[in-house]
Amino acid sequence: AAAESAGDLNGQAAMLIGLAHASHRLCRHEEAVGYLTCAIDKSLQGDWLEGHACAIGNLGIFYDAMGRLDEAAGCYTRAIALARRHGWTMLLAGFLDSLGRHQHVAGNLAAAVDSLTESVRLSEVLGEASTGTAYTLESLAGTYYAMGRLRDALRLAERALDVCRHVGNRSHEITVLSLIATIRADLGHSDQS
Repeated sequence: AAAESAGDLNGQAAMLIGLAHASHRLCRHEEAVGYLTCAIDKSLQGDWLEGHACAIGNLGIFYDAMGRLDEAAGCYTRAIALARRHGWTMLLAGFLDSLGRHQHVAGNLAAAVDSLTESVRLSEVLGEASTGTAYTLESLAGTYYAMGRLRDALRLAERALDVCRHVGNRSHEITVLSLIATIRADLGHSDQS
């Protein structure tokens, strides 16, 4: 009966996470936060720790979208700590990617490089040549670009392009090609100086 009860709680948590994403897409952000807060509680009660960590990480993403940067950072820190404690490498890579994007937007570019680099490294350890890896490489390239490290940015953007082509993500390939063109144009201008 205890397992059945935990299953019910975890099923409810999963449903709440889905409702949160639907609400977020409809720009009902406070409603989405409410659903995730309930999902965090239900998943913990049901001892579904991976779901618990995912709900916390998603809450960080939603807080970022709402401009609540301090709360977002706290969520990422909690989710990362859970993933490290339990050895969830794939989840950790995703949480670090989210944290790196958050740090970039918050203007902490050096920390963003560290988080995004670790995310890419973990994806490589897992052997993941995925759409997510390409987005992380693009984010890392964009961070280096913002730091004025154009050659590093170009190298990473070209890696992102290779992954996009490998996984067949044509729409993201277009975005990465645009970034590469921008970097190359700026490199051409800086080489002429």
